[in-house]
Amino acid sequence: MNKDRRVERDPRTGTWYFVADIPSPDGRRRQARRRDFATSKAANDALHDLLEASRAGLPTGVRGGLLVGDYLTGRWLPSLAGQELRATTVDSYRRITANHLVPRLGAVRLSALDEGMIEVMLAGLAADGLSPKTRKNVLTN
Repeated sequence: MNKDRRVERDPRTGTWYFVADIPSPDGRRRQARRRDFATSKAANDALHDLLEASRAGLPTGVRGGLLVGDYLTGRWLPSLAGQELRATTVDSYRRITANHLVPRLGAVRLSALDEGMIEVMLAGLAADGLSPKTRKNVLTN
């Protein structure tokens, strides 16, 4: 494993964490540390997302974690171009992302996103009067 990136298990808590040097535009050393992952795979995935975002020049959040909004608009939506989807489907995904997901979850670190946050988002959509079908589309798209 690369010396400037490591995923290890915390012997006290049994959870996984990572430490990584993140390239910065000004050339100064930035070190990211994230902890409390349930599995080594989850820690590795979060580390990979963080490094990819940094390489792509995407903002990685106040504490270095990739934000949900940045992931959706900078990584997920562009990845749809290589898939065989109808233009109307991609347009629907873009509208749902811009109108519902980014305003409610965009500032959340991707590694911190959990089921409770999604439930709160869905409750907010219901309180705003969105139909069950629209809420289902937000959830599944």
